[in-house]
Amino acid sequence: MSWSANGNNGRPIQMQVRIGGGGWENVGNDGSRTVGNGYGQSIEICGRVQDTEGQTSATRCATANTGPGRSLRRT
Repeated sequence: MSWSANGNNGRPIQMQVRIGGGGWENVGNDGSRTVGNGYGQSIEICGRVQDTEGQTSATRCATANTGPGRSLRRT
């Protein structure tokens, strides 16, 4: 799965992702992660940004399924 922040609107931001129902993680503004360990898994990724004032953006989520014999990498 991959993510990309959509610009900072003039102030520093921190990208955060939540994968597979886990907790929010601070990550780079652009990045990816290989997830899943088998066939037919449905995995959700959610993303948001937080600014220097502690305000968070709306959360956006996407779900994808792993295929036979491979992990999921959504771009």
